[in-house]
Order: sequence, then structure tokens, then C-alpha cells
Amino acid sequence: MPKPAPRCWPWRAETRFTPEWLQDVPQSGIALGGAQATTGGKMDPFARPTVIDARDCPSESWDDAARGTLRWRMLISAPVTATSGLVCGVAEMAKGDHFAPHRHAEPEVYFGLDGEGVVVIDGAAHRLAPGVAIYIPSMAEHGVPTVSGPLRWFYTFACDGFAQIAYQFTHEDPETGQRQA
Repeated sequence: MPKPAPRCWPWRAETRFTPEWLQDVPQSGIALGGAQATTGGKMDPFARPTVIDARDCPSESWDDAARGTLRWRMLISAPVTATSGLVCGVAEMAKGDHFAPHRHAEPEVYFGLDGEGVVVIDGAAHRLAPGVAIYIPSMAEHGVPTVSGPLRWFYTFACDGFAQIAYQFTHEDPETGQRQA
């Protein structure tokens, strides 16, 4: 009998493992309330209903402050959680923080939770505030300039795991990932 899922797994992009509680999951598929979990129209034998409390998730940040001084809590992301098809979490910024302009192939949605700020998408400013959803198309350059007060938002990507998202920061060389002169 599988062990219950932990409330939150610490996320690291380099993490590649099958949690112990998933090792005994049958490979033939999982029935979930009469249906089977699917991703992209294909059965996903590892996806499970998952409940995460953001308060239990560690706060993460970029290793390089030039990418941004924001912090985030990863909520849903395979292989850390028994999920597929979506990655989501909560981003947090304090007064004076920034999130450098960047792009990635996956479309993204921001949904404002607390505070107010501006998200710049392809040069156009958009207000982010509680109850406001912003859709960011694939490869659109976006970022959050310095905020004047605390700002929190929920974000989500349509992919299996955070490690799949290849961030391309505008100030970095796309080939090496190093800062451009």
C-alpha cells in the first residue's frame, strides 16, 4: 500500500527522482474516481490528486540577483509532486524587488493575490492586482520592474515540471546563459 503523499516537496530544478511513496505505483495506470489521469490525451500512470499547503513549501530564489530578487514557492511540479500537465506556484516580491525581463516557450498566467504592481509584456505595461489575471503568450518578453510595495501572485505553466522551462533572460547570452557586456 503506497504511503500518503507529503504536503510539499522541497523543489530544486536538478531534482530527478521517484519519491519513495510513488515507487510501488502500478505502471498500468491509476483509476481516479472512475476516470484515469491523462496528460495531452495520454494516460499518465503517475498523476495523483495532490493537495499542497503553500505555507509548507520552501521559499526559493534565483542564484543570480540580476535575474530578479523575487522569491517563489513551487506548489505543483513533477517529478516532485505526483502531477503532470501543469506547474504552478506563488511568487512574492517585497518593496524594491524586481524580476528581470525574460521569455520562455511555455505560455504563462499570473493571477494577482496581494498588492499591486506592473508586469511589462513585450514593452506594454499591465496592472497586476488582486483578482486580475494576465495571460503571457509563448516567447513574449516579460518581467516585473521594481515594485513599490509587497506583491504576491499565483503563476502557472502548461508543462509537467519546472525543470522543463528554459528561461531566457534578456541580459544573458542565449547560448551560454552568461551576462552580456
